Parts: sequence; structure tokens; C-alpha cells
Amino acid sequence: MTNETDTTPAWERRFRAPVAAMPDWSPQAPDRIVYPCTESGVWQVHAWDRATNARRQVTDHPVGVTSGTTTLDGEHVVYWIDENGDESGRWWMQPFAGGDATPFLDGAPHGWNEGLALAPGIAAAGISDKDGFAIWVAADGGPAHELYRHKESVRIGDRVGINRSGLSADGTLLCLEHSEHGDLLHQALRVVDARTGTTVGEQLDPGMSLSASCWSPIPGDQRLVITHEREGEDRPAIWNLTTGERIDVTVDLPGIVEAQDWWPDASALLLVNLVEGRHRLFRYDLATGAVDRIDAPVATIFSARVRPDGSVW
Repeated sequence: MTNETDTTPAWERRFRAPVAAMPDWSPQAPDRIVYPCTESGVWQVHAWDRATNARRQVTDHPVGVTSGTTTLDGEHVVYWIDENGDESGRWWMQPFAGGDATPFLDGAPHGWNEGLALAPGIAAAGISDKDGFAIWVAADGGPAHELYRHKESVRIGDRVGINRSGLSADGTLLCLEHSEHGDLLHQALRVVDARTGTTVGEQLDPGMSLSASCWSPIPGDQRLVITHEREGEDRPAIWNLTTGERIDVTVDLPGIVEAQDWWPDASALLLVNLVEGRHRLFRYDLATGAVDRIDAPVATIFSARVRPDGSVW
């Protein structure tokens, strides 16, 4: 609905219109939703209880807040606060319904955000400082401790949230993107035991980039979808950490193809295909190899996810 008394030019109203980024939720509490939004004029984290339709702005920070998620039980909102504008800070949490904020990951230091992952019984955060890059882990209710450190770049995937590209669904494995081989532009992957740091698997495509996309949502199913460049364009592959096998997913689609999520029963992948500057969505059936187009606008799609009921957001 337009405001008939607003004489601001249409182009300026479009420019100033509030923007909401992709929400995040826990599979255990999917109606407890967290998302960043510019409704206040600055990026802040918001909470939405879909069951009651109650919404509220969680953060009110002058620098702005762009990263947030929920705890596994949906009882708290977790978010990264950049305290002074240099992008360094720490993770905080606040009750979902509102209340005082307290530090998240007791024992983890102030630094630069290199990713967050949550799974049953464990949380992991990448935090860098002037001395290098580190992974901090808090397991089984204990304080956070440094699991891993290197002078070269190492981070937890490119997606903040629950059961995505960092921790496996059962919380036993942790995937790291790193450049320890000396090539910051072409990252490699290492999966480690989330509690001991012991290496479980490695992937390196010399001169080409690799990134982690999403773990299988089934606890105990240690398959991780990754993105590779072996075919010239970004394409998905499935890396099975139980067997060590990597299978490149072959789909007859032009352009870039990336996997954004699994269906809840791990039967299919949600693919985003970029062709001629526009994205399209597809469902890739793992058993048959069928690629079915999803009815969605042909537009720019920054992110997509599959809800527990199988619907696509």
C-alpha cells in the first residue's frame, strides 16, 4: 500500500524501503525465527514467534547487527555485536521473549567473527585476532576452549546458524574452510572431530576453490554438501565423511549451480542455479537424479532454505 501524502520520489522510497535478510531457525523449534532487518533504519536482529505472530526487535546497537540465530531449543537469540565499528566483537545471547543480554560462549575472547555453528551438546565459533585464526568450542555445558589455531585463514563455513555447513547434525564433526596451503583465494576444507580437533578428512583442489554448503539434517548421516570448481563453474558435490568418498553431483543445467539445503528426510537437495544474471530453484532427488524446477520467481535469490514441512523459503 502506498502513502498518498508521501511526495518522496519513488526511486528514493525504494532505496529506503526496509530490507529483511534470510531468517534462521532450529529444527527443534522451527517457529522461533530470527532475522536481520533494516526496519529501524539500521541493520538489527529481530525475533518472530510464528506460532503467535509476535515480533520484536532484539538488538538496538548504533553500529548495527547483521548476524543472528536461535539456540537449539529456541529459547534464546544469539547475535554478534560489533562493538566499535571495526567489525570486532563477540557473541551475545538474549531470551527469545526479551530480557537481559549475556555473553555467549563463556571463555571465548573478543575478536573478529569467523563463523558460528550449533548442534546438540556443542557450539563452535571461529574468532580471529592479531595473532591469527582460532576455533573455540564449548561442549556439554562447559566453558569454551581453543580447539584449533593457525596463522593462515581458517573459519567455520560461510553460513551462520544451526545444522548448516559447520557442525554435523549430531555435533560430532566440524568442517573448517582454510588456506593453510598458502592460497587465500582458493580455500581448502578440513573436517575435524568437534571435541578433540583430530582431522577426519581433507579436501583440496589445487588452484580451485572449495566451500562447505550444508550437512545432512539426519543425525549420524555424515554427508556434507560442498561446492567445487572442477567443471569451471561452481557445482555441488557430496562428501561422505564416514567412507571418505566424494561424489560430484552432475546436473544438466547451464551456469552456476549451488546446493543451499537438504530436504528434512535427506532425500533431496535444494539447488540454486544462476544463469544470465537470474537465479532459479530446483529440487535434486538423490535416489533418481531427477531435477525438478521449483515454482519461484526468476530473480536474484541471495539465500534459500527448506522448512521442516518441506516448503521452500
